[in-house]
Amino acid sequence: MAIYFSIFEAMGIPVLGIEPAENVASVAQQKGIPTLVKFFGSETAKELVRANTRADLLVGNNVLAHVPDLNDFVGGLKLVLKPHGVITMEFPHLLHLIQENQFDTIYHEHLYYFSLFPVAKLLGAHGLTLFDVEQLPTHGGSLRIYVRHEEDLTRPITEGVRYVQSLEERAGPDTARDLSPIQGPGSGHEDGSCSSC
Repeated sequence: MAIYFSIFEAMGIPVLGIEPAENVASVAQQKGIPTLVKFFGSETAKELVRANTRADLLVGNNVLAHVPDLNDFVGGLKLVLKPHGVITMEFPHLLHLIQENQFDTIYHEHLYYFSLFPVAKLLGAHGLTLFDVEQLPTHGGSLRIYVRHEEDLTRPITEGVRYVQSLEERAGPDTARDLSPIQGPGSGHEDGSCSSC
C-alpha cells in the first residue's frame, strides 16, 4: 500500500489508506501515508462523508476476496465515491483457478473466489456499474475491474467486459459440473471422492 500511494503523493494527489491490520497500516504511516486503522464498510464510509472526504479514485487490490460482508463493503464504496469517480479492484479470476486446476492458489484467508458475472451483479445491486476489465497474469490469472456510478454515463461499458463475459459464458464456471477439473490428477480426489468439489 505504501509504495502504491507514495506514487500519488509524489504527484501531489492526496491519498488516504484504510487498512484493518495494524502492522501493515503502521508501515504506511511510517512512510508518511495517512492511514486509518479500521475495516472499510458502510459505517467507515459514512464517517468519511460526514468529514467531507470522498474519493475520485478508490483502489482495492486483492481486497475483495478477504471481505466478510460484501454488501456492506460495496455499499460503502458507493457512498464515498464522488459522482464521476472510479473504483478499481483486482482479484484472482475463478475461471483460471478452475480451468488450470490451480488449487494451490487457494488460501484460507480468501473467503471468496470470483468470476466477473457475480461481481458485476453485486456492484449493480448497489447502483454501481462495472465498465471495464483487464486480464492480468498475477495469482495465476486475475482481473482488474473498473467501476463507476450507474448514473455516470461518461464511461461506456467496454468490449473488454463483453469479452471476459463471453469467456465465462463458454466455460460455464457457475455450474457444479465445471468444478470437476479440481478432482483431476494431483488433487488427491482422482476417484471422485470429493463431495464438496
